[in-house]
Amino acid sequence: MIESNQIETSPIDFWGIGVQKCGTTWLHFQLKSIPKFSMLPVKEIHYFDRSKNYSSPNKLIENSLNKRLTDPKWTSDALSNISNNLEKKKFKKVSFLLKYYFSNYNDNWYLSLFEELKGYKGEITPSYCILKKSDILKMYNLSPQAKIVLMVRNPIDRAWSHFKMESENKKHFSYENLTNEDLLKFLTAEKQVLRSDYNQIIKNYSEVFPKKQIIIGFFDAIIDDPHSLIFEVSNFIGKVSQKNIKNKVNPQAINKSKSIKMPPQIEAFLKEFYYSQIKFLAQNHGGYFNTWLEKTYGEKSNNSTLPSPTLRLT
Repeated sequence: MIESNQIETSPIDFWGIGVQKCGTTWLHFQLKSIPKFSMLPVKEIHYFDRSKNYSSPNKLIENSLNKRLTDPKWTSDALSNISNNLEKKKFKKVSFLLKYYFSNYNDNWYLSLFEELKGYKGEITPSYCILKKSDILKMYNLSPQAKIVLMVRNPIDRAWSHFKMESENKKHFSYENLTNEDLLKFLTAEKQVLRSDYNQIIKNYSEVFPKKQIIIGFFDAIIDDPHSLIFEVSNFIGKVSQKNIKNKVNPQAINKSKSIKMPPQIEAFLKEFYYSQIKFLAQNHGGYFNTWLEKTYGEKSNNSTLPSPTLRLT
């Protein structure tokens, strides 16, 4: 735990904790466009999920710079990234990357990343959604007043989008060679299931951070009402007026996967797999969770709350 005087001056106003394939990249770019907000040049820092126990790609596992320099691949990747941004004359990002790659990783280093930013400051790393409570406590100790932003999406659609993204990043990948066994292996793997377990994510964070500091944003609203979504999220983090939000917020999802139809057997499996979670969310929170329940299963919950771009825990 850091000293109390460091906590009082913590430069972190918010964390976007995920979820992957739920609009976090869209959110990053929208917040970046608001004058009162400052985002880091790198979207995903992965500071709190550094442990090898987490299923997330991470350059920060080794804290010691001297040890990292003995890894030829790490050094090559670092120099290549810096060189590419130098050629593009992105000098601020180059300065950031030098600190990002060539430092010893600790809490003071992490906090220093935000020192030169102005306005409301934060970062978005989707893998933070799978953090254990011990690591969420580390976040809280660094900035107990920080707001937590969780973006969610119908877990059936999220799981399929997650599969498409990871598969399309593989060399020589082809959908034609896929079997249902291959699909089920991914869809039931821990790295996928944990990211779609919104009940557990909400529980873990709300047991560490006060509920009043947590907001849930819906992927659905990126299409239905993107302007209200970004206004409600930004106004939750800090006091932002409507005039600070662009008149026309781009509703298009960023990093969109190819449009490949889900096989009927897989869709049936996922509908059964996520039924109890979707029903629980609908009954306890309503809103877009009701929409998921009705559209996916033709059921209505006892919660009459109408869909809203965001939801605050009570």
